[in-house]
Amino acid sequence: MQEWKVRLVEKMEETGLREIALREVANANGINHIKRQDALDILKLFVKRNPTYRTALMISSPNAKGSIFTTGVVTELQYETEEEWRKEMGFTQGE
Repeated sequence: MQEWKVRLVEKMEETGLREIALREVANANGINHIKRQDALDILKLFVKRNPTYRTALMISSPNAKGSIFTTGVVTELQYETEEEWRKEMGFTQGE
């Protein structure tokens, strides 16, 4: 595993969040794009090191498109509906 990927996983772990967006952590660390396979490697390593997390793609609808880099997250949270997610994330009605 390339060292930069391991460092990015460590940065993700340092957030302490229950839901972590790969793109947000990468951007905060000066990375503007990650190739598909590299993004997969990072997400897999994170889950391997943190087995209570699962990977997911956060997309707006089943037909929406986006890269693994832009939509990939790791989460300990499980949502049945978008409304549950909005409540957990602190969004109010109408946002």
